[in-house]
Amino acid sequence: MLYYAKIIIAYFIFINAITFLMFYLDKKASIAYRRRISEKRLLLAALLGGSPFAIVAMNRLRHKTVKQPFKNILISIIILQGFLIVGGLFFVSRAI
Repeated sequence: MLYYAKIIIAYFIFINAITFLMFYLDKKASIAYRRRISEKRLLLAALLGGSPFAIVAMNRLRHKTVKQPFKNILISIIILQGFLIVGGLFFVSRAI
């Protein structure tokens, strides 16, 4: 069980680092008028587990903070993940 916990923790560290890097690179590209990372990809990274650092990146980098559709979708992803975590914890606690 501890082995799986380590893998899950490593995955979330990795996906959050990648998510922050994607927001950083997109911010730099927007400043330099270069090709940007699509909002779909940024949201996919958040959906795959990078939502905590997506929020951190938005606030730290002041990136994508005004775009309401993007922000609303990101908040929806966080709410969905919250329900999944609570449901998963409930399921695991019932199995023990």
